[in-house]
Amino acid sequence: TAVDLSTDVKSEGGGSTASTSSPPATSSSTTTTPEAASIRKKIATIKKKSKDDRATIGDRQRCTVLIGVTMSGEKLPPFLIFRGRAKGRIQREYKGKTEYPKTCKYAVQENAWMDKSVFLEWIELVWKPFCRDKVQSGTYILMDEFSVHMMTDCTDRLRECGTKIDFIMGGYNDKLQVLDVGNITDMFKDFVKEEFDEFQRSSSNGASSVAGEGSTVTSGGSGGGGPVSRDKKPTRCDIAK
Repeated sequence: TAVDLSTDVKSEGGGSTASTSSPPATSSSTTTTPEAASIRKKIATIKKKSKDDRATIGDRQRCTVLIGVTMSGEKLPPFLIFRGRAKGRIQREYKGKTEYPKTCKYAVQENAWMDKSVFLEWIELVWKPFCRDKVQSGTYILMDEFSVHMMTDCTDRLRECGTKIDFIMGGYNDKLQVLDVGNITDMFKDFVKEEFDEFQRSSSNGASSVAGEGSTVTSGGSGGGGPVSRDKKPTRCDIAK
């Protein structure tokens, strides 16, 4: 489940833009206005920024959450994937800070996606401990046909835990995958977005009256309840909590 906590402003036109053609030049000479030169300079400056710096322009925060539940109703520890690199600053942060909830497990990936190495980490941190006291009875896991789930290294690691594996054929997820039945995944995303708005609302401290130039304040949220300051962003630790 990917949870996108983005505050980017996007057009409502579906992303398509109309283009217009300029009339053909009647002279080989080109005149550059000061305004055009300024715009080109700004574009060049932006292009020189690093990938991480560019990401902060819209302050696009994203993490992926792998959630699982057993048929008896036991919830597995949420597995949060943040955007970052192995042995980098973000990984050192959640491994070193005691404020991060111990009820969650964490990983990093450059795009905050689930790939093979991250899924193997989930098996080691979440699934293997779950299977530890179930050696006699064995365990069973039902997954969709996501390519990473079906990789040999991943299925072999699951079988080493004494787990039998089945895959849900494409098109049947909403009927057979527990978290998709009854739109539980959508409900989870809605809950996270509401919590995100509530965090900003509680952090605004009357932002509508004290917001300075450059601040972004909107009224209410999906649940109403007062102004929401879009300048206040939760930390990764806040998201985990």
